[in-house]
Amino acid sequence: MIQAALRMFVQQQDIYQGRFEELQKEIMIGIEASRRGEVVDADTVFNQLQAKLNLAREQAGK
Repeated sequence: MIQAALRMFVQQQDIYQGRFEELQKEIMIGIEASRRGEVVDADTVFNQLQAKLNLAREQAGK
């Protein structure tokens, strides 16, 4: 049982590490885009997200 728990722990650590590396790459993509001036202001982003959320709620209610 202890070996199974250790295996699960190692698997979870591997998953965590993989996701952490993916997030680091995504952050770097965002930083590079920002350096090139490819940015969107926060109000625009939040308005777009709200519109998507509203649409999803409408579709879920049908």
